[in-house]
Amino acid sequence: PGWRNGDALWSTVATPQLQTIAMEWLLPFADAIRSMAPVVVLVEILFIVAVWTTALRLPVVLILMTMHLGIAVGTKLHFFGLLMMFALVIFVRQEPLERMLEKVFCSLGRRYANWAKVALGRSVRSHL
Repeated sequence: PGWRNGDALWSTVATPQLQTIAMEWLLPFADAIRSMAPVVVLVEILFIVAVWTTALRLPVVLILMTMHLGIAVGTKLHFFGLLMMFALVIFVRQEPLERMLEKVFCSLGRRYANWAKVALGRSVRSHL
């Protein structure tokens, strides 16, 4: 019942013992946050199908990683959020992950392109 009426999501946000940052500013948006609970459940259920569809895999993994990063940063459920993010990496093939890391590192500048070279274990194209 907590996920159907949104209390599971709202109680996590509204409970001071679980907060790492002050969230009083979210009080006016309580109904909006409650209405997001079924969306979270739907995304988690769709993940089961989407992760096996090549075109949807990376976008769905990135959406879920963002959600779990929010959990890790915004609540005291750090271990859960990070564990779920690491578990999601399993579903990403090596090539798209390498391309994404290469773009991120190289977009930060030449200095970070060397980090990409070390992290990926090969030379990278300079995007500068």
